[in-house]
Amino acid sequence: MTTFYRSSLLMCLMIGLSACGGEGAPNTRVSAAQFSKADVAFAPDVEPDAFYHASEEELQRAPGSILDSRPVPFTLNGQELPNEAWQIKFASRNSAGEPIVGMATVVKPTIASASPKLVAFQIAYNGLGARCTPSQTLSGNSDADNGVINYGSYGVGLNALGWTMVFPDFEGPHHTYGAGKLSGQVTLDAIRAAQAFEPLGLQGNAPTMMWGYSGGAIATSWASALHPVYANELNLIGAVSGGTPADLLGVARGAEDQFFFGLVFSALVGINREFPQLFEGKLNAEGLRVAKAIKDGCGGVPADGSEGASGNISKYVNVDDFYNQPHMLELEKSISLPQAAGNPRIPVFFYHEILDEVIPVEGVDKVVDAWCAKGTPVTYLRSLTGEHLTGSRFTPEALDFIESRFAGRDFLLAPTATRCN
Repeated sequence: MTTFYRSSLLMCLMIGLSACGGEGAPNTRVSAAQFSKADVAFAPDVEPDAFYHASEEELQRAPGSILDSRPVPFTLNGQELPNEAWQIKFASRNSAGEPIVGMATVVKPTIASASPKLVAFQIAYNGLGARCTPSQTLSGNSDADNGVINYGSYGVGLNALGWTMVFPDFEGPHHTYGAGKLSGQVTLDAIRAAQAFEPLGLQGNAPTMMWGYSGGAIATSWASALHPVYANELNLIGAVSGGTPADLLGVARGAEDQFFFGLVFSALVGINREFPQLFEGKLNAEGLRVAKAIKDGCGGVPADGSEGASGNISKYVNVDDFYNQPHMLELEKSISLPQAAGNPRIPVFFYHEILDEVIPVEGVDKVVDAWCAKGTPVTYLRSLTGEHLTGSRFTPEALDFIESRFAGRDFLLAPTATRCN
């Protein structure tokens, strides 16, 4: 398999990155990152754009507090669309509760609905650098355009169903790809900020749905679980989570010697930025080289064109049986769902391919069982007719679930799905 073909597969694999469709506009604005601490492992580059900076005083404000905003073009594959859009900067928190700056893009619908409806769409941008983020790609200021496939999912809502939308840079300022708790909290704070952003006209606490597939489902599912304890004032009425990477170490183990191993190694680097004990002292020379090479890359592909990770983890670490090391088994408790201390109170619609070769269905099965046992209303569609890439084909069902929640009617389009509570 050629390097180009392999890289393209990796990019297409992440529903939401558009190596599958066209080139974006050149990167004319600097990266969306401003660090609150200097010791982030394999930190991405930081470019000077004052908008992405926040003072220590600003960062101490309540999570979701708007710090700044600016109008931006809303683009698809380099073409500007008529929707009004803004970037909003807000206060948020990382996994340890430390202040960080959050970013999101908010977009007004083509035709507003009679009553406000907000949808938080978590794009599967799966990247370690600023050029991968929605705030860069949706405004046409990145060469890593990730809008094409995603627009096929949410475009109907934005154009015909009157959705006001918020697209969080849910990996936070350090681009901690795979760090679920941080991603969930940034998502909830982006919703808080969108609700308070006056130009959207949401009247303070509009009914809100969340939706994400694959990497975007990490943020969506964690936000669903964290909602009761982190942002219970939000008027969340449901969530849609497809191809959900619930058991991240299960995903990593399954990636050994698969063509998508580079993507998984990238996620490990992202998690290591939030939990440095993952790799600390355990990378060999080749592991250090690759971790540095991909620190600004999207989808596990180094931004500088050098060779990324391939094969299996043993090539990059200096310990045997890496995933079963005591520190990894302990870390697993912090980075995977379900969490013992939290479950959603809102209805959640999961959809997943049983033969998903990237994200094993067993992880989602475990979450569904745990959440159902704790009283979460779950609808679960398990399909035998596809794999990870084709799992996004359940857009009609996702749209119907979202609209059914807004309308207060029954969900009709998944008659074979199982339900609890």
